[in-house]
Amino acid sequence: MIKPLGLSVLLMCSTVWADYVPPYSVESYRMQLHVDAQYRLRERSEVVYKVETDKGIAALGELSISYNNAQERVRVIEAYTLQPDGTKLVVTPDRIRTQDDHTVQRAASLVNTSKRSSSSPTSRSAARPITA
Repeated sequence: MIKPLGLSVLLMCSTVWADYVPPYSVESYRMQLHVDAQYRLRERSEVVYKVETDKGIAALGELSISYNNAQERVRVIEAYTLQPDGTKLVVTPDRIRTQDDHTVQRAASLVNTSKRSSSSPTSRSAARPITA
């Protein structure tokens, strides 16, 4: 016969832990750096995110790049969402915008920062938002 105290200890020890599923993961990341003869740097990066959950859709629905607009120029060459069935949802130019970045702490008013954002089309889990 199991005593009530022993039964309660047994029930407390049988807690089941759920597996953690990240909202998204980075499937691939490529960066190319090119320095020309005048020491100007050109960077090209491509990031492929894999959306795992609905929280990932919320987190990656809009991607932003902060940069110093007095010294840098940002061009979005291509942005799209690749659905699990292979369908490619292209982010149109009207969904890419540039705005002042008010989230960056400025040491003085000497640095002008901007943010380039793109809103991805509606996607579902296991989609892959890709920016280049």
